[in-house]
Amino acid sequence: MDDGTLVIVTVHPPYLPRMSDRARAAEERKAFTRDLAAIGRYMESVEPGSTALDSENDDP
Repeated sequence: MDDGTLVIVTVHPPYLPRMSDRARAAEERKAFTRDLAAIGRYMESVEPGSTALDSENDDP
């Protein structure tokens, strides 16, 4: 985002088991797992107490 906010777009998890194409569902599940891993790595890299983790920060 213009303000430096990180946005990660991924699949909606309940959609995965509803996919009729099983092969595609497996691919999407792997991609979702990679997305979660990326989020985890990002969260580990953020300093505790930074505004990136501050749920009280209401700045737009």
